Amino acid sequence: MIELNRILGADFFIFYNQSSSQNIEGILNHYQAEGLIQIVQWNLPGKVTFYDRIPTQEGGHYYRQVAALNDCVYRNKGVSRYVVNQDLDEFLIPRKLKTWHQLMADIPGGYGSYTFCSAVFPKYWSDALSLSHEDTRDAIEFGSKTVLKQFRYKAFHHDQRTKWIVRPECIVACGIHDIWKTTANASCDNYNVMESKAKIHHYDNWKSIDSTKILDNRINGYKAELLQRLKNKWQILKKFKQKNRTLIE
Repeated sequence: MIELNRILGADFFIFYNQSSSQNIEGILNHYQAEGLIQIVQWNLPGKVTFYDRIPTQEGGHYYRQVAALNDCVYRNKGVSRYVVNQDLDEFLIPRKLKTWHQLMADIPGGYGSYTFCSAVFPKYWSDALSLSHEDTRDAIEFGSKTVLKQFRYKAFHHDQRTKWIVRPECIVACGIHDIWKTTANASCDNYNVMESKAKIHHYDNWKSIDSTKILDNRINGYKAELLQRLKNKWQILKKFKQKNRTLIE
């Protein structure tokens, strides 16, 4: 999650931590010592009952996420130009350009939020066959699911499972997949970024009714640098169990 996003252009990360293992804490503390991340202890109540469309347990999880997202946006007002919202198993990948900075310069400016469609890359599908033996070996050793999993489902429409980049000063309230309220300013409207420009790669075990496999090897444009970064980082963090590899990728 960290190293690929650094390649993409992330300057700083905020992690909301309700609980974590000693290994996770060790990895996070390493990145915190580098000045790259902030850890916010996030111990909100586990049950929420006032939202009757979501079962109690799921509702609690949903609202803890929403609270964290809004806290992140508000603590970055006047600090960050943009805030990017994505899960640990998601990556916002430009289709032709390499970095988010290049992407934002290439799409229309003057908006407060930018939403991106997403596509699921099932983890249960076979690994990419086009990789060299060395790349396959390294991707397995360092846990790079982004390099190994290069088949996806058809992307969702913009009204489903979108994620966003926002200018914090424009946002009053946001949800997980959309922006709920912006300031009363025309320059704070939302812009739907075309799939041909960028989309969210979501590495998950979700299953679609349409099982058509689409080869999407865009990640190969980052492969060499990513695998080298992972190799270097695991040499530093080798005392931690590699079952926590998703966090580092």
